[in-house]
Amino acid sequence: MVEPYADNLRRLKFAYVDCGTRDQWHLYLGSRQLHQKLDEFGVTHIHEEYDSDHFLLRWEQKKKSIPMMAKVLSEG
Repeated sequence: MVEPYADNLRRLKFAYVDCGTRDQWHLYLGSRQLHQKLDEFGVTHIHEEYDSDHFLLRWEQKKKSIPMMAKVLSEG
């Protein structure tokens, strides 16, 4: 779905995709594909993988991603 919406996706102020490499449903595979397509179509984004599963959200990741999102939101 990246290709038909690439123009709109490029207008996003912030796109952050992260996933655990031990996700029980292997969502990291889709996350990697999304990252590749976003790169292919020039969509600025952050893609990160971390050593965790689907349910074990690590505090270290939250301490990193939440401030990034808050900064973008506060800039309006």
